[in-house]
Amino acid sequence: MKYRYTPPAVFRIKLIGVLGALLLATLGCVFVLWAMHRQERWMREDMEHEARLLAQTIYGDCFRQLTTHSLEEACHANPRLCRQLTAALQINPDWRRIALFGQNKDGDIFYYLDAPDPSEREGAQRGDLFPDAPAPLREAFDSRVITICGPCNTPRGVRSRIFVPVQIPSSPDTAVLCLEFCAQHWRQHLWTAARPPLLFSLIVLGGWIAGFVIWARRRRNRKAIILFSIHWKVLVTIAVGLLVTLIVSWSVCSAMARARKVAFSHFAEAESQPSVDWISNFCRREIVGFAAFFASCDYVNKEEFASYSQPLTQASGRLCWSWSEEIAATNQQAFVEQAAARSGLDPYSIWEYDEERNRVPVPQRDRYYPIVYMAPNRYQDHVLGFDLGSESNRLAAIHEAYASGFITASDPIALLSDTEPGILIVRAVHHPNAPHQPQGFISAGIKLADWLFDSQSLKLDQHPMADLNLWSLQVGREPQWLNTTPAHQTALKPTWPWARPAQSNLQAMRPILVFGKTYAIAAAPTPAFSQLYPRRLIFFIMACGLALTGLTASIVSLLVHRREKLTQLVEEQYQELTETMRRHRTLARETRAMTWEVDITGLFLNIGDFSEELLGYRSDELEGVLQFVELIPTSHRQAILDRFINIGLQGLPFTNLNYPVTKKSGQTIWVTTNGIPVYNETGEVIGYWGSTVDINARVQAEKALRASEQRYRTLFEGMREGVALFEVIRDEKGQPLDARFLAINPAFERIIGVKAADVIGRTALEVVPDLGPDRILIYAQVARSGEPAFFERYSPLRDKHLEIGAFRPDPAQVAVVLNDVTERKLAEMDLRESRRQYAALIGNLPGMVYRCPNVRQRTMEFVSEGCRALTGYEPEDLIKDRVVSFDDIIHPNYRETVWAKWQAAIQEKRQFSMEYEIISRQGERKWVWELGEAIHDDDGNIIAQEGFITDITSLKEARVERER
Repeated sequence: MKYRYTPPAVFRIKLIGVLGALLLATLGCVFVLWAMHRQERWMREDMEHEARLLAQTIYGDCFRQLTTHSLEEACHANPRLCRQLTAALQINPDWRRIALFGQNKDGDIFYYLDAPDPSEREGAQRGDLFPDAPAPLREAFDSRVITICGPCNTPRGVRSRIFVPVQIPSSPDTAVLCLEFCAQHWRQHLWTAARPPLLFSLIVLGGWIAGFVIWARRRRNRKAIILFSIHWKVLVTIAVGLLVTLIVSWSVCSAMARARKVAFSHFAEAESQPSVDWISNFCRREIVGFAAFFASCDYVNKEEFASYSQPLTQASGRLCWSWSEEIAATNQQAFVEQAAARSGLDPYSIWEYDEERNRVPVPQRDRYYPIVYMAPNRYQDHVLGFDLGSESNRLAAIHEAYASGFITASDPIALLSDTEPGILIVRAVHHPNAPHQPQGFISAGIKLADWLFDSQSLKLDQHPMADLNLWSLQVGREPQWLNTTPAHQTALKPTWPWARPAQSNLQAMRPILVFGKTYAIAAAPTPAFSQLYPRRLIFFIMACGLALTGLTASIVSLLVHRREKLTQLVEEQYQELTETMRRHRTLARETRAMTWEVDITGLFLNIGDFSEELLGYRSDELEGVLQFVELIPTSHRQAILDRFINIGLQGLPFTNLNYPVTKKSGQTIWVTTNGIPVYNETGEVIGYWGSTVDINARVQAEKALRASEQRYRTLFEGMREGVALFEVIRDEKGQPLDARFLAINPAFERIIGVKAADVIGRTALEVVPDLGPDRILIYAQVARSGEPAFFERYSPLRDKHLEIGAFRPDPAQVAVVLNDVTERKLAEMDLRESRRQYAALIGNLPGMVYRCPNVRQRTMEFVSEGCRALTGYEPEDLIKDRVVSFDDIIHPNYRETVWAKWQAAIQEKRQFSMEYEIISRQGERKWVWELGEAIHDDDGNIIAQEGFITDITSLKEARVERER
């Protein structure tokens, strides 16, 4: 390969372009990595916040469930808390597992409990060791700080886990809450955060490469360099300004969105904290203290119950307090009498509601749970004696409270009436001397309508930052909405936040694990919060960036305008000259033209670039060496020379001077020449300047065209078929009226009996009156659609049968081909008459004419009507052996003889003749005489047997009579 030297300046330009592209690509990668790192940090902060809120809701009774040493209590406690944590997985669709770990004295980490998503495999059992504990989990135990593990690939998919240390109340031990996330969307969020900086980087890199390529090629394209020189600085200024504005706006917008999300999370946490504290205090103080009051006394009368419950019922949100006892069916009567005295309600009875909410006596059951005491007193007449076990929700809460020994809440129920929805909180009370024997239970009714309203520290008229919705979560069920804080939405049932596409990332969820149930507070921003973060700052930044960009671009444009104006003028003139030369070269190349200049004697002075391709001579082989007439063959040289001298003496230009020339290879081609005179200072002609174009292909094409036209004319005039070319005549609406003759051949003249001179230009209906309008419609259809038409017509006027074909050679024209088939038609008529006479002759013969192949069965191909009288069978019955073969009709005594004699006659190439008997369809025996002969083709092969069979029975009988 030949070495090509690269000038140092060009090399430096290329090096600058490559290094600049690498630098921009590196900065773009750093920008993308920074955005991904920031997004990952934000997602880790969100994970820590969610895990911390979950850890805060695990109260002391939850840990008592975990740390209980009673096997019976542990059997009930662990599944209960597992259900609560499994239900809490619905708070975030990315949560997959919640686990609590402990650490023994040997440093081994074990499971307190494991609550996986129902779609996952079963969780670990309490006490199972976790030998493969990751380092972040051990760090959480050792340092008591929140740690994060992942995201990493696991058999269950891409997961992340966060470990939150939780101090066990009244114990030096620490538990660690593990919240496992499905990190499938983790990488998607990272890619989403990386897309804007990646797009910005690609735009900058693409702009750098495009600008560098345009600038590097400016010497090849003069127009491009002028435009590039004028506008590149302004365009670069505008592009950089817009890009910087977009980057700053995006950075500020993403930072504001993050700040808005963090602020809302804190607002939501602060505004939901009173609700959490309210229910926590209720759990820890009121119901636990009330239960301890009953457990410390052997007997609590009505006055003591009213005295203790009075301050509790006055607290907002508590609808009622009650004391109920578990009564066996055998002790029902005794309990009723005792309860009437204790409650002061006489008569006292145990009752329940029927389907229509009417009070009815309880049916027979093993156990009853009637209300003995009720506070406040205004509800006593309505609820005393009501069997809480008569409704499934209450009964399930009672059973769980008895079985677990912990405070238990029911599902949402109607507490005192249909208009008072709430939940029933149950706490079992055992005998002091018999811990496993239930004494009764304390129950409190909480109004859902007051849980959030009364627990909020802010009033609605103080413009809270978040609207709170309370939801109940259960395993295997859809989340159930319980209550909401905005007063105007209390009659509406909102949608679970994860059941609809997220309208905004401003939403917060806070779990509450209490009373054996899982609740969630969903927070949504209010208009008051939206007013804290207006979007005016983004628009202000964009407006400032655009204004600064426009101002800078204007200044740059003014600075370069004067210098570029002169450069542009020069470049435009240069461009015009270049364009003229390009057009000249293009014209010469496309027209295959050779430009030349000769003196007055015809000697070549200057030759263009196309001479070698046109004539085979280089320019130096012609200039000053040859005269143009020396290239012309001798047969045309003198005529061209005389014409050139005549033109030159007059000083006239010449055009389209066609003549042959001889190339250097000896080949003769045709060219056309155009020239104009060249004058000196005195006005005398000193030569000519012009161009010569190769027209050899055109000359050859014209010769071929003339030859083709001659062949077409010879074919047209020598055809036996008549051919006529018509032009369809239409009215103003496009309907066909007639057809005008354009041309006809001699055969058409002979068939129709007209002369071409008499019909050309005349209409078809005028020349051929019996043509008819239907024929005009056919020709018009062919001219319109292009589909040819074929048909036959009889012309009574000329007593001729004609085969006619119509074709469309051009739009609005039809070519008609006529073939006189009168003789063929007459021959066909004679043939049909002969066949009719032959069929009549055969039908009148006293016997049967037949044709069959040379086979033993003698399967008939043709049988005359005489078959019916001879054999009793219809002719169709014998054809193709439809009913019977002819061999079967022959008497068995003669079948072999007939076949043998037929084969002998065929071998000897003579006629077959024999008398034999047949059996008719009626069973009658007849004597017949058969005369036949084999038919051969040109190769001597037997085609068929043909012959005649007649009835000679009467002749035979007469012969027998004579012999007697």
